[in-house]
Amino acid sequence: MSVINQVWVFQKTIIILLSILFLSQSVLADSTTEQKKIELLEQRLEQMAVELEALKRSFKEKEAGENTERITELETTVEDLSEQLGSRAVINAFEAKKLDIGGFLHSTLTSVSGEDGSATAFNRQVFELLIKAQLSDNWSAFIAQGFSRQSNVLYDDNDDGLFTDSERRNPVFSMSNSTPLIIAWGNYAYSDALNIQFGRFSTPHGIINIEHFPGTLLDPEQPQFLRPFSGQTIFPNFVDGIHFYGNYFFEENEDSISYNAYTSQIVSNVEDFVSGFRFAYTNNALNSTIGLNYAQGGRIASADSTYNMYGVDLLVEKGHFLWKSEIFKTEEELGEDRLAYYTQPAWHLSPQFTLFYRYDFLAKGKHLGDSIENTFGLNYKPYSNIRLRGTVTHYHIDRTQSLNSANSLIYQLSATLSF
Repeated sequence: MSVINQVWVFQKTIIILLSILFLSQSVLADSTTEQKKIELLEQRLEQMAVELEALKRSFKEKEAGENTERITELETTVEDLSEQLGSRAVINAFEAKKLDIGGFLHSTLTSVSGEDGSATAFNRQVFELLIKAQLSDNWSAFIAQGFSRQSNVLYDDNDDGLFTDSERRNPVFSMSNSTPLIIAWGNYAYSDALNIQFGRFSTPHGIINIEHFPGTLLDPEQPQFLRPFSGQTIFPNFVDGIHFYGNYFFEENEDSISYNAYTSQIVSNVEDFVSGFRFAYTNNALNSTIGLNYAQGGRIASADSTYNMYGVDLLVEKGHFLWKSEIFKTEEELGEDRLAYYTQPAWHLSPQFTLFYRYDFLAKGKHLGDSIENTFGLNYKPYSNIRLRGTVTHYHIDRTQSLNSANSLIYQLSATLSF
């Protein structure tokens, strides 16, 4: 019998007994025998009243216990969800096992003082949306979609609106809007030693072009050989094709080797393939990585412009010290051979402040003279996803048979906010 039914039966019994007691008292008040019966009945009634109160308490406690259990259940569920999600927003994917969305906002203020003029502009406002989807245990996809309004430092010595490589004395900015699809690849991970990537990806040479994203760079103005962005001064910044890569770790000393091999095309020349590889060795004891690079491709589709590229890169991270260096040389079928190198030592003054210097050399191979940049910079990271910078660069380009040497001073403030 349920608790509620038991309560109802006891209540009904009490009413009947009270009625009997009243009648007994009115009819048999003078009878001693009946008086004893009444006393016994009253005692029984008191016992039943105590039992009824106990039953009511039991009913209330049981109901409260059930509520307490439910509340505890809900609290545990909320705690579990909080642990799983942390402070991140929930994104639901249609088909993917996991979907991550992030991005960054990058902004710069640049002032240039040249031989024949000066210019100042908020010359770079870039927003990139980054999406990573884990489709299965082995398959994944990644997209970086850019939205930008920006301009490099240009020179217009003749004030004719044409910014040729031979102009170097009158700095200007020419802003333009674009929405480039920067990266879009699919990836199949067979093992650590073998991954197959296809689509549009960063050309896997050197250090800085692989790192690529401004939030990771001490200087958002990449070395000269990687300019103009999405160009191919030495090798293309980005390519469309297929990419094989992987790594292997040695258990005895925790050293590792890695490789990248690809074949691809570039937007400006779909007639020729660009193919290459990078092989790197990491020494765990020295916290250093050395990479060997090779590539072969064609510059333009309308002429025989094949080239071979050779390069070495070195990365050292030891305590507060960080050092990056890269050198590349090309053998050109059309025009002069090209040479580019930089060295960039840096010192972490604290977890928030990093001081760096970069010496950057480029011989473009177009009879335009060698150009050299000396850059000093300071990074400040108040939070792990915010990087603020200030840099000063002295830019020098050598004299040629037809052009005088030129110098510029470039001051830049920049901020990268990642999420």
